[in-house]
Amino acid sequence: MTKKVNIVGHNTSVLLDKVMRMKVLTMEDIQRLSSDLLDPFCNACLTAVGYDLRVGETIYFLSSGKEKKLGKGGFVEIPPRERFAVESLEKVKMKENMFALISTRIRLLWQGLTSLGTRIDPMFQDKLLLIFSNESDVPLRLDYEQAICNVLFFKYENPPTGLEKKTRPNLMPPERPERIEEPVEIDQIQQKYGLAIASVLQYARPRIRDLEKRIRGLEKFRTSMTAIAIATLSTFVVSLIIWLLTREPPPPP
Repeated sequence: MTKKVNIVGHNTSVLLDKVMRMKVLTMEDIQRLSSDLLDPFCNACLTAVGYDLRVGETIYFLSSGKEKKLGKGGFVEIPPRERFAVESLEKVKMKENMFALISTRIRLLWQGLTSLGTRIDPMFQDKLLLIFSNESDVPLRLDYEQAICNVLFFKYENPPTGLEKKTRPNLMPPERPERIEEPVEIDQIQQKYGLAIASVLQYARPRIRDLEKRIRGLEKFRTSMTAIAIATLSTFVVSLIIWLLTREPPPPP
């Protein structure tokens, strides 16, 4: 009989029983699976309980919808405040009794690279599309085959039935209208619409620009706080899972 344990106000006896049957794949486990799990596989990317995924061929810039192709020795500079997607070099081949969690490498977090983090579902078999943001005030360089994030693999008993092989959907960059650069001058507005309209615009334009700067500042602060909160929560969740997996099971009553 499983002892009932109350965590965060919920009865988790069944959950704890299932969690105790899960296993974190260690370096030796991942190395044993090698190319059956990650293709191409690289021993240098192994960590104690994980694997560092690397930058692949394609970078998508979400603000413009453009993409950049990389090859051997290639690199890309990510502008400040740019959100972008990275295609992983490795194809991940998950089994039906496995899932994984992804986190950004600490060194890149210090440089301003943030990610919402994600999981890899059972039976997913494709390259990953990893979403990041450069929250720093300087360009961030990423090299082809550079380690960019770490993946933590879990193996569990009793996988759900009826799972089918999953692949990544194609990324469709959103269509955006061309940028308007204020081509109309005040004297042109006065000639076309009259002095009153031109005067109002002449008065309002600098104040609108000042308001836009303040909004951008608030957005920058909000994004930074969100990234910190997500990174903290992700660390807590992973730590809780590892603690549950490594703690001694409660003695039978």
